[in-house]
Amino acid sequence: MKKLALTLLVVLGVAGMAQGETLWSCGFETGEGYTTGLLTGQGGWTDGWEAGSGLFVSDLNKHGGTQSARWDFNANWQGWDIYVREFGLKTEGTVTVEFWFRLEDSGGTDIGDTQGLVTRIGNQQGTEGTYSKEYYMIPAHNSADVATYSPNHYRHYDETSNNTTTNRYMAGITDENEWKGIRIVTDLDNDLIDMYGRSESDGSWTTMAIGLDRVFPEDGIGSVAFYSLSAYNTTLGYQGTNDVYLDDILVTWVPEPATICLLTVGGLGVLMRRRRR
Repeated sequence: MKKLALTLLVVLGVAGMAQGETLWSCGFETGEGYTTGLLTGQGGWTDGWEAGSGLFVSDLNKHGGTQSARWDFNANWQGWDIYVREFGLKTEGTVTVEFWFRLEDSGGTDIGDTQGLVTRIGNQQGTEGTYSKEYYMIPAHNSADVATYSPNHYRHYDETSNNTTTNRYMAGITDENEWKGIRIVTDLDNDLIDMYGRSESDGSWTTMAIGLDRVFPEDGIGSVAFYSLSAYNTTLGYQGTNDVYLDDILVTWVPEPATICLLTVGGLGVLMRRRRR
């Protein structure tokens, strides 16, 4: 009976690893220790760059629960407000980052009335002037982007070349003024990225891209950064008049198959040694 129980524990443990380990999750809820007000200093979030004045825990709009994070552009804030959250660094296997966001004004027809949200995933930690490298965003960098792609496209941006021909634009976010989900799956062993999106009214995730090359393949993943640019003007200021919301962030990790096999063999080895005794 003991042998059977041990065997089941090994099988269930390995199956659990194959399903994924939660590295970090965040819904900005009171049960997680968050209170309404400035996000700085709450929940392990650190100021990245130009931070400390624009991102709040709020109960005004939320995807799930009762609270979310809100870039308050009505508080006369201008600039880049970057917040970084660290978690356990992974250099192999597959890391999935999933989150939900809402732009109050996502249907702009020009750069003056369209907002944006940037997500950066990598291993650069929350020190002044640095943030995770791999770059994703709702396009709002220039008028051509807005006219062609907003609000129903997401993009993976090649910052090394800064060339619009290397920006990977992906359809899949189709409804305006609604909570939208993004799922970014990074295969660290093969340096490839798959991306999925959905609107709150959708019943399932839409595939936006499969097998994108990582721009920074030398990096593991141990942090995620979010910041909002809002509307861009010619004086290099971001002066939005509507808010951006972020909620229900989930980061998971699945080991590479070889690691799972080693764990299986190791667990069976322990069982065999005990059986011989």
